[in-house]
Amino acid sequence: MPIREIRANDLDQECAKCGRVVAVPVNAIVAGISREGQVNSNVVAMPVCTGCGSVEFLLRSPSAEDHPSQGSYGHKHKLLVDTLHAKLVKGGRLAQGLTPDTAPIKEPPAAVMDRWFKDGLKLPPPPKTDGGAQ
Repeated sequence: MPIREIRANDLDQECAKCGRVVAVPVNAIVAGISREGQVNSNVVAMPVCTGCGSVEFLLRSPSAEDHPSQGSYGHKHKLLVDTLHAKLVKGGRLAQGLTPDTAPIKEPPAAVMDRWFKDGLKLPPPPKTDGGAQ
């Protein structure tokens, strides 16, 4: 379920299973998950898809890692995920058991976001491939 666009108060998410695009309010999600006494601050659990019931978990980038394919679809999506995660942490939208001090962020620098997202935080679908057919 890739993120298609992040706006001030919501974001568009596309379901990888059924293709439905849903506007998700930022106040409906939190940074981190807490289950059975374990807490992971790097995960954003997205709401259940209203079309097919799928669930997506987004992972922010590791602190010391740069994406190997700068400018690729995966790189740009990771920048959106990192931006969303940072927005949630800074806004205090945290899973139970987390605080801003225990939820590190990897917010992309403004210059990086300006380079790859000149028209706002929008990511079109990746180009379709023909599967190698000739």
